[in-house]
Amino acid sequence: FLAAGVSWAQQPLTLVSWTTTFLAAGVSWAQQPEGPPELLVQYGTPRTATTFQFQALCAAACLRHGPTRVFCGACSGGAVRNEAQSTHRSIVCKTHSLDDARRVVRSASSRTPMLFVTARNASVLAENTAACDGDAWRATARNLAREWGGLEPAYVQIVEILESRGHFIVRDLDRVLGGLGRVGAASDAATRTDALDALVAYMRYWDRLRSCCGPQMSADYRARLAGNPAAGRDAGDPGYAACETIRVDAVERLLVETALFRQCARDIPQLAALQAPPAKSGAVATPVLDGQYCARAPKHRRANSGTGGASAPNATGASSEPSSLL
Repeated sequence: FLAAGVSWAQQPLTLVSWTTTFLAAGVSWAQQPEGPPELLVQYGTPRTATTFQFQALCAAACLRHGPTRVFCGACSGGAVRNEAQSTHRSIVCKTHSLDDARRVVRSASSRTPMLFVTARNASVLAENTAACDGDAWRATARNLAREWGGLEPAYVQIVEILESRGHFIVRDLDRVLGGLGRVGAASDAATRTDALDALVAYMRYWDRLRSCCGPQMSADYRARLAGNPAAGRDAGDPGYAACETIRVDAVERLLVETALFRQCARDIPQLAALQAPPAKSGAVATPVLDGQYCARAPKHRRANSGTGGASAPNATGASSEPSSLL
């Protein structure tokens, strides 16, 4: 995979030892003996930032296993594609149906299932003054497990904490998944840090871009593009996307230049998409991001040509816009 600056060298006759060199990010690691293939199920009700979590899980799976060993798609109907079951080390699927999530998790026979959930908990910040410590979600996970009859989330992304931490919330996945640079790389701090930085960089731009470009852009920005700024949120609202302050086309170029995008997007269409896949079981997203998608879209030309904003997003941008995350 030289075009992306990535080289996978797999030793013959064994899956126990193979070496991946993530040249673009300066990461080199040796994969240890692998356990059962994994199944990461993303569930949440609409408007709780489910696509943000799904996107982060797809990106993390690529860092852990390599782009040709990951499938990201819908899991509606309680099933995923049969071919994905047999050919991918990691399957990441998304659903808004708790029944579907329950069926997929409980029907997993040859894979290790992990349930990732998005939820609201307005009291969590008041109860946890150190909500940014990465553990404030655990009480919510325990409560949901009791409510769902023992169906236990591996992790809960709480909307209120996402609004507080922004895209940096994806750092939690390093601990929850047991390391990003390689499966179970708990002792290799340098590798984990490099891989985590690659994930944060990708999600920084993707999250910002999704609020300011495409069919699920911020309602505030959509109203302003339509000439009706009064319909959106006030600039003092913490959920205000502030898309007018950036060059949207420049943010897209920064996204496609990230090491993770170049490593993974060709083989995992979801990572070049702004939307989740269609709800049909096993469906995958349509990739659109190529560095010029937002500039080509007529509804963005006026915003991009009429402002001289910064060429990069700030750290508290689109993550504070839950209304733009389905």
